[in-house]
Amino acid sequence: MPRPRKFDEAEVVDKAMQLFWEKGYRGTSPRDLMEATGLSKSSLYNTFGSKSGLFERALQHYAATNAEQLEQLLAEPNLRTALSQLLTLNLELATGPTPRACLVASTSMEGQACGEAVLSMAQSAQRQVHAVFTARLARGQADGHARTDRSAESLAWFIMNHNAGLHVLARTGSPREELAQLSALALDTILT
Repeated sequence: MPRPRKFDEAEVVDKAMQLFWEKGYRGTSPRDLMEATGLSKSSLYNTFGSKSGLFERALQHYAATNAEQLEQLLAEPNLRTALSQLLTLNLELATGPTPRACLVASTSMEGQACGEAVLSMAQSAQRQVHAVFTARLARGQADGHARTDRSAESLAWFIMNHNAGLHVLARTGSPREELAQLSALALDTILT
C-alpha cells in the first residue's frame, strides 16, 4: 500500500517553477530540484515521473499565473496606464536583482531540449497571451486609444516581441535607462 504524501504538491510545483524560471530547463539538474523542493529523488519521480514531467507541471502553473496577472493588469480601463504598468513590470523583471525573462519564451528558445510536449505547451501559452493582448488592444482601438493602421493582432505580436527583446538586451548588459527608453518608444508606437 502506498504511503500518503507528506508534501503539498502545488507548493512543490511552485518551487520547481521558480527554479526553472531562474535556471532554465537544461540548467536545472534533478539535484537542484530535490534541494529546492525538499523532495527525495524517489518522491520526485514517483509524483511527477521525470524532470520533464515536473517541468510540464511548472510550465502549466507559470502559464496560468502569467495569464491571470496579465488579464488583471490589462483590465485597467485606461490603455496607457495598463500598458505602462505592464512595461514597467517587465523592465523590473529584466533588470531587477534576480533578472528573469518569461519562462514560456525561455522554454521556446531552449527548443527540443525541453521535448515536443513542452514546446507545444509553450506555443499554446504564447497563443493565450497573444489572445489576451489582442482583445485588449482591439478594445483600445475601438475607444480611440490604440493606433488603427495596424491590426490588434499585429500590435499584440509587437508588444510581445518588445517584452522578449527587452530581456535579451538586459542580459547582454544594456543599461536600464536605455531599456526604459525602448519601453517608452514601444508605448508611443502602440498608442494614439
